[in-house]
Amino acid sequence: MLFRALLLHGLVSKARLPAPLAAALSSAVFGAMHIWNERSAVQRSIYAAWTFLGGLVFGAAYLGTGGGLALPVLLHFGNNFIVQLVCVRKVAQAALAQRNAFVEARDRVVAGRAAAGPARSRVVGSGGGVAPAKAPRRQAGGADPETVQVY
Repeated sequence: MLFRALLLHGLVSKARLPAPLAAALSSAVFGAMHIWNERSAVQRSIYAAWTFLGGLVFGAAYLGTGGGLALPVLLHFGNNFIVQLVCVRKVAQAALAQRNAFVEARDRVVAGRAAAGPARSRVVGSGGGVAPAKAPRRQAGGADPETVQVY
């Protein structure tokens, strides 16, 4: 914002351009500085247009307050806050969709195991090796502590 204020002030006072033209030029520079924040050409174009329009609003606020930065800075903060809310919402939705896909895939795997029958079991021997086990014993209230399920 400070750079834009200096640029706008310089265009109006030093270059003696009319304020609307100076605001448009500084907004174009503002948009160009933000263009590389996006990946695709379409996104860059939309973002450049958005920042150009924002630059016009910020420039009008700067000129309207007689060169004060408080209002343009607050407007810029408000813009960034709204954009972040939208981005955070999109990221949260994508994360939730990914989690749901994982849960569905896990549930299909678990259902497939249940349909295929009991899992193979192995007994952990005292020597630290793993040896094939006989059929696992079932105890009331839980799994046999001597068997390890291998999936």
